[in-house]
Amino acid sequence: MGYAPIEEQLPEGVLLVTYSCLVASSGAQSRFDQLLAWLSGSFDGVLAFDEAHKAKGAAHDQPVGKAVVRLQQMCPRAR
Repeated sequence: MGYAPIEEQLPEGVLLVTYSCLVASSGAQSRFDQLLAWLSGSFDGVLAFDEAHKAKGAAHDQPVGKAVVRLQQMCPRAR
């Protein structure tokens, strides 16, 4: 999948994303922004983090950890 809007290829469903994908970018486009646009502000589904210990980097100012925290903050209705 390129950096086009996700909803063009997947209007609804389950999306599995790796931690490295959360911080990937190509020029001005980032996977994180692409994911947020797909989730939209009203997302109330499940955010599940496999191997969540990889997200602990937020405490050490690491990109993956910061992305996980930001995703949770941007989707306050998520379960």
